[in-house]
Amino acid sequence: MSTQLPKIAEKIKFWEEQDQINKAVIPRILKAHDLATDLSEKFIGFSETVGKIEGRINEKITNNRETTHKEIEAFRTEFSESVNTEIKAIKEQLSRVSAPSRIMYLAIAINCLLSVAAIAISLIGK
Repeated sequence: MSTQLPKIAEKIKFWEEQDQINKAVIPRILKAHDLATDLSEKFIGFSETVGKIEGRINEKITNNRETTHKEIEAFRTEFSESVNTEIKAIKEQLSRVSAPSRIMYLAIAINCLLSVAAIAISLIGK
């Protein structure tokens, strides 16, 4: 019987040490769990916020793209009408000019139209 007493005393001592360890560790584990839970909730909120911001950005990009497309189409129409008007005016003037003068006048007119086209292209590029 005396041999069993030290074994029981050792077991009691072991479990008392385990109890002290648990009393020190368990609150830390619970705190770590609470911090992880809070972090997870904040991350979910952050993800939702990023999703909303991304949606707003995409909406604005789409709206800007549509507006820009409409502006470009209006500019193209206006430019095309302007160029056609100028071409008609040049053709009328060429019909009244002699053949050698017509070539020089045509070269000047083409140069002017190319300059206008270059300016229009540079404006569209901006």
